[in-house]
Amino acid sequence: MNTSRVKSGHTYLKIFLKNSRGDLLSVFESLAHAVDMQINHVHESIGSNAVKTLVNVPNMFIPLLGHILTCAINECVAQYERLQTLDPTEECSNTVTIGLGIPCPHRLAELRDQGDLLSPDDFHLQWHLKYNPEVTVRNPSNDQWIQIADQPPFS
Repeated sequence: MNTSRVKSGHTYLKIFLKNSRGDLLSVFESLAHAVDMQINHVHESIGSNAVKTLVNVPNMFIPLLGHILTCAINECVAQYERLQTLDPTEECSNTVTIGLGIPCPHRLAELRDQGDLLSPDDFHLQWHLKYNPEVTVRNPSNDQWIQIADQPPFS
């Protein structure tokens, strides 16, 4: 485990615990508050991603805007830029697609050569702005999202 991550987590918890003389209930409530703050931070981050618009992206990336997290689009653009040095005879190992859940340079070259655009379906669900694993699942028959709870995702 990374020591700096442990220290960072320890410091974060100390902010909420304040002292070591509380009863078990107050410690539990403080920890619950810390977790709630982290969840709120994630939701705010996703909300800001939904309104953030990238500029200067290749045309094939335009259908992704507003549907895929900007960090995933930026990583995919980096993979697209690798096309300049990509050896077309080298076989694709699908490392990028399997490891990151984004299209690999070989797939991007294929789409570019066919004149096709990227689609949100080319990305793993973890990169979709409207995906929430707690309330949505994929229907395998039509590959659409099904809501499994009464609340909309990220409300």
